[in-house]
Amino acid sequence: MVALLVVLTIVACLTVDMIVLSVRKKRAEQRKLALEPNLMFAQDGGKPVKDNEKKEDKK
Repeated sequence: MVALLVVLTIVACLTVDMIVLSVRKKRAEQRKLALEPNLMFAQDGGKPVKDNEKKEDKK
């Protein structure tokens, strides 16, 4: 009886661990996908720079 309880406890812990790891992986992927579009405009304050403005700044 005790051995059965130990086995079921181990199985329950492994199941919870697998669920937690899968949730962490999904959240990490969502953060990565949410961050990618913002990386393009990170250096100019989030505003897209047109080619005309780039040429005027160099002069």
